Amino acid sequence: MYVPPFAPGTTPLVPAEVAARAEHGVPRRRGLFGADARIQRELRTAALIRRHVLTSIPAARLFNGLRSPASSVHIAHAVLAGYRLALVDSMLVPAGNYAWDGAHLLHGGRVVAPPRLAEQVRHFQNLFPELNVQGFVLVQTPQENLHEPVIDVRRGTEGLIEPRNAAKFLRELTFFLASGPQPNVVFVPAFARLLTGLH
Repeated sequence: MYVPPFAPGTTPLVPAEVAARAEHGVPRRRGLFGADARIQRELRTAALIRRHVLTSIPAARLFNGLRSPASSVHIAHAVLAGYRLALVDSMLVPAGNYAWDGAHLLHGGRVVAPPRLAEQVRHFQNLFPELNVQGFVLVQTPQENLHEPVIDVRRGTEGLIEPRNAAKFLRELTFFLASGPQPNVVFVPAFARLLTGLH
């Protein structure tokens, strides 16, 4: 279902066949070093969202390689469902047990900072005040096990967006999108504006 509907005699914001596609865009090549690893990670992230989220929420639309319609802010992935927008970034770490202290992932003596999404979430929330915008960070391992890595959240931890392994990421992303108002609709004005940011 589309809001507003595609009605005969009206000029739509986007063609109906474009709005009907569940996925748009590809990972963007940025910089010279490490681009291939990042693109592979983003392709894996898009595949997870495609298999687990788009199949359970038919009106959800995935955008890959997105730039803000109003600035140079880049987002790896965005998922629109009804009046909710999820911004997604990811990271790749060795398998193992990690602790989240509210700012870093800790593994043995190693400290890993996850992607910073909070500023992009605020930016997109200002651009799309009609939507509820949240950020999600997916933590992947080379083994592609949905339950790795194990991430223990320290008690009383608050702060940046909590990084999640694939199982928890998919569960919470799907819940966020499906529990919003009218998750069964494609909100065409927001969809059309997001399309303008694809590379």
